[in-house]
Amino acid sequence: MLGLALSPVSGNRPAPWWPNGALYAADFTGWRFMRAGQGVPAAEALSFSRASAKLAPDLAGTWLSFAADVPAVTDRGLLLEPARTNAIRNSAGSGALPGTPGTLPTNWTRFVGGGLAASVGTSGMERGLPFVDLALSGTSNSANGTQISFDSPTGIAAASGQTWTQSIFLSLPAGTLANISFIRINLIEVAPGGSALGTLYGSNIRDSLTATPQRFSETQTLVQPGTAYVRPVIEIAYGNAANIAMTLRVAGGQMELGSAATSPILTNGSALTRAEDIMVLTHPLSSFDATAVLDTGATASLAGHNQNEPLPLGWLNGGMLRTLTS
Repeated sequence: MLGLALSPVSGNRPAPWWPNGALYAADFTGWRFMRAGQGVPAAEALSFSRASAKLAPDLAGTWLSFAADVPAVTDRGLLLEPARTNAIRNSAGSGALPGTPGTLPTNWTRFVGGGLAASVGTSGMERGLPFVDLALSGTSNSANGTQISFDSPTGIAAASGQTWTQSIFLSLPAGTLANISFIRINLIEVAPGGSALGTLYGSNIRDSLTATPQRFSETQTLVQPGTAYVRPVIEIAYGNAANIAMTLRVAGGQMELGSAATSPILTNGSALTRAEDIMVLTHPLSSFDATAVLDTGATASLAGHNQNEPLPLGWLNGGMLRTLTS
């Protein structure tokens, strides 16, 4: 009689992707989930809602659009944000017509000092955002500057003591900054009648500008007692007899109440609000601790979170959520 010794085969089953001992795990870039030791579909791991569309960036720097109630997940992770309003009424730059001087986008204005010629160039889309090219050329006849305003003096209501963050994507597709003294993002506080009360100056970003679009932001707290409006502007300064030939590409201008910039909210005629992201985890425990890994490589910890409550948004510090384990 032939006897066969049979034993279980080990080592051929792939190891689970979640950490040993975890009760819950989420890999948002891979869109896979575990609950109580078993892989489960997203519908059994979480619920999600958002009452509006939004944008989120991928690793290449392109802003992708996500419909209402669709989690904003790219190869960078999941972007969870609070509700915010872009108070600039025409961040998309609609209404621009090329020419010298050309026609600026609706609600935008431009003051050009020192005798330079100003023109409006190409409009289009780059990295998921609409842009407008604004050019300056010539030799200045005085030490002066150019100011580009993204809304009218009374277009954005505000009040003293509020904290606003202005952000915008800028690049230099043509020309040079060799004879430009500085470029900065400023905020003008405006009285009820439309007159300027004072200017809150941003830092000089001249040396940071390249041909690749970058987002620049400034956060300012309004200090003038009579402030009724705010006006976001870009200031470009140059000296006398300066030979100027530059094209500034402008995209995604945003003015929002808050201490940090959030994802771009594209407007075309009126201010627009992006709704809050609401995500509730179907965790096995009624109260749990969790650790998240963000797209920045940093980690964030959440302690004693109620299973029935949406994930808080501030604990991610503006990062995108790659993984979460508990």
